[in-house]
Amino acid sequence: MTARFRLDLDFAPDRYECVIGEGILAELGPKTARLVKSPSCVIVTDTRVAETPHVAAAEKSLRRAGLAGKTLVVPAGEGSKSAQDAAVLWESFADAGLEAEGVVAVGPVD
Repeated sequence: MTARFRLDLDFAPDRYECVIGEGILAELGPKTARLVKSPSCVIVTDTRVAETPHVAAAEKSLRRAGLAGKTLVVPAGEGSKSAQDAAVLWESFADAGLEAEGVVAVGPVD
């Protein structure tokens, strides 16, 4: 039996779903495709996770669902959680023509 956890995050006027568990990356593409308005999306991850098979699995799932995912890798750790780094991400999102629903985060569970 595989454990899964789902968190529904309500930040009015938006709502976000956070799912943690084994095997969920295969479902990422179909779930994301139901939410986005365009086929463009961005995966945000850090240097630690980028070295694992998780990002490739997320990219594959998005492609299978007809989405064109671009991966952005930020440095691992608290130091990359700054206004400057956020501005770089937002600029990349704007360049891709995204809104918030086209952003997918793939990260570790420590």
